[in-house]
Amino acid sequence: MNAHDPVGAARAHRAMRRSARAAAIALLLVLACLTLGRDAARAEAGSRPAQSGSRADRPGGSGDPYGTRVRVELVGSPRDGATGSPRTEASDNLAPGGGASWGLFAGDSGDPSLCNVGSMATPDLSNARYLWQLDARVLTVTASATTLQLDWRRRHTDAGDAPVVEERRVVTLEAGAVRVLDFVRDPDPAARCTSVLLQVRADPLPRPGPQPNLTYDVWLVYEGRGERQAVHQTVVAPSGQPARFQLEGLAWSLDGQLLPPASPRPAVTVAASGTLVATLGPDGSVGVSVRAVRSVGWGDAVLRGEGQVEFRGGLGETAALALPAPTGQLGAPRVAAGSPVAAGVFEAAGRTVVDGARFFRGAQMSLYVRITRASQ
Repeated sequence: MNAHDPVGAARAHRAMRRSARAAAIALLLVLACLTLGRDAARAEAGSRPAQSGSRADRPGGSGDPYGTRVRVELVGSPRDGATGSPRTEASDNLAPGGGASWGLFAGDSGDPSLCNVGSMATPDLSNARYLWQLDARVLTVTASATTLQLDWRRRHTDAGDAPVVEERRVVTLEAGAVRVLDFVRDPDPAARCTSVLLQVRADPLPRPGPQPNLTYDVWLVYEGRGERQAVHQTVVAPSGQPARFQLEGLAWSLDGQLLPPASPRPAVTVAASGTLVATLGPDGSVGVSVRAVRSVGWGDAVLRGEGQVEFRGGLGETAALALPAPTGQLGAPRVAAGSPVAAGVFEAAGRTVVDGARFFRGAQMSLYVRITRASQ
């Protein structure tokens, strides 16, 4: 298999890509010019874990020797056309028999929107529109699944005499699986976020001690106008530790033709950078988290999109992460573009403008990721 042919590699693993969670996973990017929106910044600021419970710094206990990483998340659902996918997370590494408690909120006195999500070390309903308190206890952990006892309750500042919503349930979660616990819809038809959901996941921890090194092969691939071009990078990092990648070199002239690397011609460029974290599980599967930034540049102007996706696969399998088409316009001081120019290139107010959606119409850009054990 050619290390520089990710499309061929992906086809060689077609069976994997037909399996659950792995078929051309869409990496959802929040497309914004230069800066993240206020809601995303607030969600990130509120994503610190709340209080801890019995930890599994050295996973152990009776039965299976593995601990598990339990994560509870609040995820907002923006209204159509809004930017951002606000979420917050609280988590802990727990041994069998251990437990933890968290407080999560949606909306507060300063911003009642369900887009405003975060965590609370000390749950306080006086400063939250909706408040969830969740207690988790690990019953059993195997190499591929975790069984939890979950007790949660939701309170609402506008509930009046309505009873508190609460539930106890026992759930068994396979590695990489997500279980939705609660869902709230905003009655305001003009709300920035229409709803928010509470979900939980649990991933068995690898054996304690030094972790094996993993090799990441990452490609940024362009397919369109009858052409295909890829930029490739290989990085190495221990299992469970972040590996950073930077992929540059895709460039187009204003007439829409792919340019060779380091071409001196004015160019529309696409680059991708970010962080990969793969954790080799006790059962030999790999849990992968990809956080990526896609940058489209023209002159000094840049459109950036950022997003994160998680999936589970096996060593040596290739996952194709489809990037959505660029949107927005980029303007730079007027250049002599020549004739003809590609769709989406025009002049306005003495500037040469590139409309991303029209310029890349019909094309597909993707990240391809393959993870293997590093050579010793």
